[in-house]
Amino acid sequence: MFRIPDDFSSQISQAVGVAESQTTAELVVVLAHRSRSYWSTALHMTMWLLYGFLNIILFSHFEVHPFSLSLELPILAGLIAWFCVKSPRLIQRFTFPGILRRAVKSAAHATFYEERVFGTREHTGILIYISILEKRVELVMDGGVLQHISPAELGAIQWSSTSDNPHELGQMDDVINGIESIGQLCATHLPRLGEAINELPNEPVVRPW
Repeated sequence: MFRIPDDFSSQISQAVGVAESQTTAELVVVLAHRSRSYWSTALHMTMWLLYGFLNIILFSHFEVHPFSLSLELPILAGLIAWFCVKSPRLIQRFTFPGILRRAVKSAAHATFYEERVFGTREHTGILIYISILEKRVELVMDGGVLQHISPAELGAIQWSSTSDNPHELGQMDDVINGIESIGQLCATHLPRLGEAINELPNEPVVRPW
């Protein structure tokens, strides 16, 4: 699991500032603890756990009054669902990888517009969307970037030193290295020729659970 250091904001701001000093690209970093609620996963897990619970009662020798069971089951179901949806490890374990990938991609594209990354003069905004629960980094680029850099080049940037998957999230050093790699790539294809104008804030946006 990604660990957020106390100086996360200052480290990201500094890395973004250095990257932008050599390119016309504008980098925006958004850190999300998760990209969706995953209530559907929690409800599926609750259903199977209740099914197992009912089977234990049916085939055991314990006597359970139907009235008490009718009261206890909804309460038990609510507690199980709440616990499941609040547990990142359970969500990671019992959610199909494809669903996790699609959740991050969808949230990243929505965030691109919510944070107005598309609003730069030369349309050179790049969103670096980091989702902790899914352990994934997604990049969304504006049209001005895509005219000069292919999505494959940016998509090949590594965000984990321990994985071959370029989208997998590592730790803080990996994120800083990823931002530096974006800056170097953009400096080659979108070099800054004049005075630096910072159109979007360097400070990261941190979204709560």
